[in-house]
Formats: sequence, structure tokens, C-alpha cells
Amino acid sequence: AEPSAPGPNATKMNNILENGVVQVVTLGLTVVLLFGGDLVVAVCNVGADQDWAVLLCICCVVFSVEWFCNIAASAAQTPRYCFSLFFFLDFIAVVSVLIDIVVLSANNLNNSGPLARAARAARIGTRAGRSIRL
Repeated sequence: AEPSAPGPNATKMNNILENGVVQVVTLGLTVVLLFGGDLVVAVCNVGADQDWAVLLCICCVVFSVEWFCNIAASAAQTPRYCFSLFFFLDFIAVVSVLIDIVVLSANNLNNSGPLARAARAARIGTRAGRSIRL
């Protein structure tokens, strides 16, 4: 049984996904996700976490839409996207961004969340260790 020819909607969706602008935007968001979190931790104060969570939400929406569009365009792609390695890698990436959003929201450092208390305890332990060494 030969696979059927892709429908016009799948072909249009595939053309949109292969558009240079769409690919540059998703590449840029990927780089932001890969390095932005470390940059926020290294350069910004604790208040920037909420701004980072908003950017994570935007990235999550864009990557979720891309994932669903790739599923819709799978008939026009060679090899097919559905249930390929990239299908599962993209799914795991979206889920990991969702987990980051949940963790950032649950551990609001401005409102003395559990992570803030743990960070304070770690600083106290570090100071105690330094004073014992001296």
C-alpha cells in the first residue's frame, strides 16, 4: 500500500514551516532557551525570574504551535514527522519548558518561596563553613 498524496492543507502547512522567517524565529527562540536561563541567573537579580517565566511561556506557545503544525504537515514531509525521532524530541522539549515554568511559578523568590528558604540556608551553611576554616 503506497502512502496517499498529501492534501493541499498539509502542503501549505509544510511550506509555512519551511519559510525562512519561521525557521529563524524558532532558531532564535531555541538559542534563547538554551542560554537565556544561565544568563538570567548570572547577570540579573531574583526579580527577573518572573520576566524569564513570561518569556518561557511565549517560547512554550510557539514551540507547541510548531509541534502541532508539524503533525498537520506530516503527510507532506519526507520522512514523515509523526512518531519520528524529532516528534518525540520536540515533545520532550515542550514538556521540559512547561516544567521550568511550573518550577519558576511555584518558587517565587520574591515571596519567600521554598527555593528562597533553601538558598538562605545554603548561604548560612557556606558562611559557617568559612568561619570554621578560618
